[in-house]
Amino acid sequence: MIAICDFLKRLIIVAGIADAVTLKQNVSSSEDMKQEPESQSPIACDMSALSLDQRERHIATSRQLFSNVQAIHELSSGYEFRLADDLSAIVSAAEFISVEKLCCPFLHFALEVNAESGPVFLRLTGREGVKDFIREEISGLLGNAIDWR
Repeated sequence: MIAICDFLKRLIIVAGIADAVTLKQNVSSSEDMKQEPESQSPIACDMSALSLDQRERHIATSRQLFSNVQAIHELSSGYEFRLADDLSAIVSAAEFISVEKLCCPFLHFALEVNAESGPVFLRLTGREGVKDFIREEISGLLGNAIDWR
């Protein structure tokens, strides 16, 4: 229990997202949790939402995170990325989410950390058009280093 508390404290401190990530357990229906906003933002990054320092750090964090993806699973509305089951991957994913949501508010994020050293997944999804956006942005970030098959 202490290790989990220490992990959560580090996650909150390092990623600075105390109110940006909600840990959920035993959700009966994901459909009950979905709520569409009244108005939709365009499917485009709003880099003006970030300071220059935030942008530089976010690019570095994103490159590190996606260059270490272990597997990619295509979903109907986006992609699921399997990450390493270690603290740095989880913290990097949480930091990525906390900043990416500022410049890309149209994305849906899910970070799943399974019990017993099970797999860690980052899901990026959204409405029609978001899937192509995700593929283009991450390919551009890494120079087409990801095999999307």
